[in-house]
Amino acid sequence: MSFSTVRRVETPGERGVREQSVAAIRTALERAGITFTTGSDGRTGVSLKPAES
Repeated sequence: MSFSTVRRVETPGERGVREQSVAAIRTALERAGITFTTGSDGRTGVSLKPAES
């Protein structure tokens, strides 16, 4: 994944990003210990899994 693809995802109003790219970013973050959550109010959040000793 290129730096410019990540930048496009983060830039409001930027042209569309392929769903495949979004999925690849999400997978990489999840492998690094990030958990995506959805609250009872429907809002999305993230949390970091504690490091293993």
